[in-house]
Amino acid sequence: MRCHACQTEMRAGDRFCSGCGAPARTSLICTDCGTENQATNAFCVGCGHRLMPVAIAPGGPGRTPRDTERKFVTVLRSDLVGSTPLVAGLDAEDAMTLIEPAMVAMRAAVRQYGGIVTKELGDGVQAVFCLLYTSPSPRD
Repeated sequence: MRCHACQTEMRAGDRFCSGCGAPARTSLICTDCGTENQATNAFCVGCGHRLMPVAIAPGGPGRTPRDTERKFVTVLRSDLVGSTPLVAGLDAEDAMTLIEPAMVAMRAAVRQYGGIVTKELGDGVQAVFCLLYTSPSPRD
């Protein structure tokens, strides 16, 4: 099984990813029909609908789409300002060696505040916050 956030290989029974710290997904709920599917499925076994990588609804499997609620999340996109002229003319390996300390710092800051890095591209990251958490108050 691979981590949904960073694609690091995970062993059976791991509760969190060793690469990024994201919680392991053991199943996905189809947003169309509510069928529980294995986390590795790309399509729902109940209706054939394309499965989207969303968290299991509070209350666990078996909830229907009508039982779910809308969640607001914060998406952060960050990149290094001025890195293009810095790495211009360098080999890809040399450029990444130069940029990697900043990427490590960005990943660590995202994890420190409970976020999940969902994408890395070149000198930037995209992260999501509050994806897996619920609040009893609709205003939170």
